[in-house]
Amino acid sequence: MEVIRLVAGAYFGVGDTVLILKPTFGEYELAVEVAGADIIEQWQMKRAALSLIWI
Repeated sequence: MEVIRLVAGAYFGVGDTVLILKPTFGEYELAVEVAGADIIEQWQMKRAALSLIWI
């Protein structure tokens, strides 16, 4: 998780806008918030449902 924060801090900052496709690992959003960038969320539920393996 520390690597995610380091990369986000290196690439994003105040005034940047980041698109996060959800559902995803929650650490991405937190890292972008800490870096100071704005977040746009886009839910991809239909796509995510197609990639699930149902048992």
